[in-house]
Amino acid sequence: MHHLISAPYDLRINRLARPFGLRRGGLSVSYITDCVSQTACRFVVSLADGCVCYDSDWQETPKSSGVTPVGLSDLLLPDRLYRMQVAVRDRDGRESPLSAPLAFTVDTNWISTEAIWAPADSHGTTSDFIFARHAFFLTAEEVKGAACVLASVTAASPEPSRQFVYTLLCNGACIGVGPVRYGKTAEGEEVLYDQVYDITARLLVGENVLSAVLYALSERGVLCQVTLHRKDGTSRVLTNSGCHSGNWRVLAGDAAFGKSNSIGTHYFTAHACNVDARLFPFGFEHAGFDEAAWKIPATVGPIGGGRRLLPAECEPVGRFEFPRESMRMEKRPGGDILIDLGAEIVGNLTLHTNVPADCTITLRYGEQCTPDGVKYRMNTGNVYEETRTLTAGACRTESFSLMTYRYVQISGYPGELSPADVCGVEIRKAFDDTQSILRTEHPLLAAMHRLVKHTVRATTQDLYVDSQSRERGAYEGDLLINMLAAYAMENSYAPARLTTEYLLGHRTWPADYLLMIIFAARADYMATGDASLLTAWYGTLKENLFTSDRNEKLGLIRTAEVRASSQNAILVDWPPSERDGYDMGCAYNTVFNALHVRAYEDMALIAEVTGHAADAAEFTDLAARLRTAMIESLYNPASGRFCDGIGEDGTPSVHCAQHATAFALNCGIYANAAMADRMAAAMASDGRMHVSVYGAFFLLEGLYRSGNGKIANRLLLDSDTGDGARTWAYMLHRLGATITTEAWCEKNKPNMTLSHPWGAAPAHMMAGGILGIRPLSPGYAAFEVNPCTFGVGDVDLTLPTVKGQIRVAVQNRVLTVEVPGNTEAIVVLPDGTRLTVQKGTHSFPYAAT
Repeated sequence: MHHLISAPYDLRINRLARPFGLRRGGLSVSYITDCVSQTACRFVVSLADGCVCYDSDWQETPKSSGVTPVGLSDLLLPDRLYRMQVAVRDRDGRESPLSAPLAFTVDTNWISTEAIWAPADSHGTTSDFIFARHAFFLTAEEVKGAACVLASVTAASPEPSRQFVYTLLCNGACIGVGPVRYGKTAEGEEVLYDQVYDITARLLVGENVLSAVLYALSERGVLCQVTLHRKDGTSRVLTNSGCHSGNWRVLAGDAAFGKSNSIGTHYFTAHACNVDARLFPFGFEHAGFDEAAWKIPATVGPIGGGRRLLPAECEPVGRFEFPRESMRMEKRPGGDILIDLGAEIVGNLTLHTNVPADCTITLRYGEQCTPDGVKYRMNTGNVYEETRTLTAGACRTESFSLMTYRYVQISGYPGELSPADVCGVEIRKAFDDTQSILRTEHPLLAAMHRLVKHTVRATTQDLYVDSQSRERGAYEGDLLINMLAAYAMENSYAPARLTTEYLLGHRTWPADYLLMIIFAARADYMATGDASLLTAWYGTLKENLFTSDRNEKLGLIRTAEVRASSQNAILVDWPPSERDGYDMGCAYNTVFNALHVRAYEDMALIAEVTGHAADAAEFTDLAARLRTAMIESLYNPASGRFCDGIGEDGTPSVHCAQHATAFALNCGIYANAAMADRMAAAMASDGRMHVSVYGAFFLLEGLYRSGNGKIANRLLLDSDTGDGARTWAYMLHRLGATITTEAWCEKNKPNMTLSHPWGAAPAHMMAGGILGIRPLSPGYAAFEVNPCTFGVGDVDLTLPTVKGQIRVAVQNRVLTVEVPGNTEAIVVLPDGTRLTVQKGTHSFPYAAT
């Protein structure tokens, strides 16, 4: 057949480009096609030897994301290597060739789940730090005949330190860092996540070494199984650490890491890596190492206390060298060496030293630098101090801590260091810097894009957390902002999905956040077109609503709790100093009720998608009735503002914090566009935002959603850097932030972090606000382009999506829209004209108003 359309590409399974160790049930496939409009697709799955084991034939569907190959999951077996290909048919009946194959496996068929660790010493003490290694040999024939070699790994416990237990290496190269923190299934079953790594490219003929550095404070154990998949379709387990423990060797590491001080806070303990080079087993990760002093590991029972092992389905977290181009170093009076990496990172530090005699140096890390040196006693309560005992001569030492820092101060080093001797190491997932591109001559907008892009890059490990400094905690409100910022920077959807699942099983305290996880679930579906999360967790999502607290007479939902940090407390904003004097004593809180309207509307969509039609109708009705009740009871038409709430007796609060109107606007609590404009004008008359960095997301999104982008642009791009300014200009130019901050300034939150991605709202606002790119259908089957470039000037943005890159530019009074395949764009011109266009580049006269 002569193919007139090209093969699909960027094939992913369950949102992963390297889909090894998938959960067997309900595979979800996405790919990019350049055809204008797909009408059918065909999946072919082969074994490693090329034999076809599944052919879907043509499935009639326009979807190119969130597609489930019919009946495939039932055929798949654990630890078999498969290759998937896809072809598409367009509306003219033309068929593409099959795509390049994507290798994948499902589950791991563990032959043992017995965990190993270093045996206790003669005093019965178990080491928290250990080294582990396994040497194995491969012949030239085995290497040549290998289709793929996979290492399935997990370890316990990630909980007390809220950080990774293992750093896994193969022949000296870091393969991955993990595991994810303990999870739960939708049925409430406790889960320990495992991950599968492809180590094929790292293997050698002869001796190979799989090794790890591990740290755990409880339930200590590691489990590793390596499987060789041959090109002839057969496979062999090379090792399983549980049943082949005699072939592994371990070494207690507390002395080598000088276990003493913690770099944690009252939320967690994480011991510093006080590396002692005299005791460190240099070379243990390579072949030829003398392991005679090492011990056979102890078996310590089922890994993770017998929790269910479940594939994490997340992109590997690794160690990445931070570029040295922006690094600055200086020798301070007294001999200390001050290092500025040029930007904040999440990770640790490698040093290449050369000293005349053994010595001990002190390293102090921090987010800020004062005239007195690095602020290593951080605002957050962390004390980032480590020591390294160096041996005479050349020596390379590295840390395995997890810290948020930009500056390092080294004391006691007897010599000079150059930038080539120092390397910041980021612990994160891989990041494609080319997917999100902004071209603008607006200096603040350009600086903000660099800020939020680096924020997404540096703070995305596996789960989205508030910060890796003080709490290392996942929160639903943080998730919503983090995921939408990440969507604006990269077509990577696994961290958002994993964090949403995690939080559905591990809810946090604010009642507001129980509703925001519904927003996040809907956003995941709109971005990916994959409804599997909605189906699996529908019951939990529905239970997150507070419908039973509805007062039938008032038509409003009663506030559950107002005490901060108590279960089901109302947050409104954080910290409390940023609530603009909000009347928190109201029995019926405006923000809480507004969030319910949006949650009901999102749940109506979720119910419809998951086949709960009666629920969908009920949620739609509840949203409409609650919206009406709020407008009647809480809105003042004369001022254009919502009050903070009403009392038990129905008396409205006399106070109208900016938050009440901002959240109402965000959640669509208005009867018509004129009312929305009145609300926006009321907030504009305040002259500035009265909300926190977190609250700014909802205020700005509400302005853009309601067609008040001019006001949003003015607030987003406010250049005020004076004391007390709630602006990203202040964050950039006064705080010197390179990752977004937790609060606008230390006065508002003395224990603030400078590594808090909930401040990354501008990423979402640039794409969805200034350029007005918003999905209208799941998986961007259709999207809107409705720019508002007032006050911005010419701007050109490329947005990554599951359908491919969308480019929208406003330049020289021309709007240009580049539409990828198998989607359509509804372009809204300044006069309100709506035009539908498909794949290709389209230009329209455009004058920003």
